[in-house]
Amino acid sequence: MVALGALVTSALLSSEKAGRTAAVESVEIADREAAVLEPPATPDTGGDVPPRKPIDVEAPVERGPLEPSGAVAEGDVPSGRLQVRVVDPWNRPVPGAEIGFARADGSGRKLRLRGDILAYQLPLGVAYRVEASANPLLFEAVSQEPVFVESGEITLQLPAKGTRLSGRVVAAESGEPLDGAGLIAMVVGEEDTYALTREILPEGAFDFLMTAGQVELRTSAAGREPEVASLLLVAGDWISNLEIRLSRAATYALAGRVVDETGRPVGGAEVVSASLSTSERGGNTVEILDDARETATDREGRFRVDGLSHGDQLVRVAAVGFEPTERFATTLQPGENEVEVVLARAGRIRVRAFAFGGPPVAAGTIRVRQGKEDVLRLVLAPGGGARVDRVKSRAKVFGIPIRPSDFPEKHPEFTRATREDGWITVEGVAPGSHEVFVEAGPLEGRGSVFVVAGETATAEVAVSPKR
Repeated sequence: MVALGALVTSALLSSEKAGRTAAVESVEIADREAAVLEPPATPDTGGDVPPRKPIDVEAPVERGPLEPSGAVAEGDVPSGRLQVRVVDPWNRPVPGAEIGFARADGSGRKLRLRGDILAYQLPLGVAYRVEASANPLLFEAVSQEPVFVESGEITLQLPAKGTRLSGRVVAAESGEPLDGAGLIAMVVGEEDTYALTREILPEGAFDFLMTAGQVELRTSAAGREPEVASLLLVAGDWISNLEIRLSRAATYALAGRVVDETGRPVGGAEVVSASLSTSERGGNTVEILDDARETATDREGRFRVDGLSHGDQLVRVAAVGFEPTERFATTLQPGENEVEVVLARAGRIRVRAFAFGGPPVAAGTIRVRQGKEDVLRLVLAPGGGARVDRVKSRAKVFGIPIRPSDFPEKHPEFTRATREDGWITVEGVAPGSHEVFVEAGPLEGRGSVFVVAGETATAEVAVSPKR
């Protein structure tokens, strides 16, 4: 099994290389340059006698045969090499470990270097204290003394404060590993829950240390339903052969027919849908749209949208010469969902608001009212755009449960309006008499228009200072 090792966030843990196996035969020495100590300067003797080396030379060296080097030059202290390994309770090297050593009597310098295996050149016959530590959330620190270079090699094992988790993420129906599955390990606290590790799993395998206590493992993979596993971890334990099974993600289809009020098919109608979800941001609930789809009905008024990955959808149906549906939300069932949409015939209006003797109104709000209710709101942007919020529609939807969108004003891509030379044209306005109200800062105005199905009605509204 591939072991991913101890995972960490930038603030907490250091990550092992992906693909590292539990039995590591050789490990490169880390941060060797930081370990080199320059000996103090030696005064010039002025003669031919070579200067004497200081006897307090302690530095890491290249690994090789762990044999004492013996006497070197005349006057030198015999020395040898001591190799220090740092392992976890399962005898695996601990990446990012910190090794420190100093003379047991407190004299000389104290070195602290990083690496799970290091070698030092030390004088023979001198007692040393060797310490090792790693991430304090996962390991206890240890020390050993006295240690002599004559030992040749010592291994320091760090007691675990965390829990080792290993296993794999597999397909529920076949048990095959899911290559590239994602795993997020969450620490569940009394006041907060936060992500401690995030991993992409080669061959679906994982092997890492996690802090003890209540945690959640959140796994996901393309085309699969996500899974959340809640675990209570005990320090020092190893939960092995953990298997997380992910089921195939449900797919949804929306199919149906668009007709007019007499039941005749409406060909060329536009059907727009988008996956709908919500998220909390800054204390506010925000509606999020994703995976927008657009299709058109055939001559029989039929349409079909396949492969929807989310059951909650925001839908709108529109056709030239008809009053479109409002943007409505629906929750689809897995599989095929059959719907019938009935559109009412309608006309269009062209509206322009202007001040006496001045240019057309560039920014403001236009409300179109039929009877006592607003049916349209047009928001004019200074840059020349126009957004339409359809408040009311005579269109009807059958076959699926629908509800109004919670935030209709957030979705201008679901509307249709054009603006040119100050004129705003809106399709799909119900026939009959309408009143038009304009508000533009300190200005306001009012007019009226009569709409006939299949035709264009024009309304110019003069604005003046509010009373």
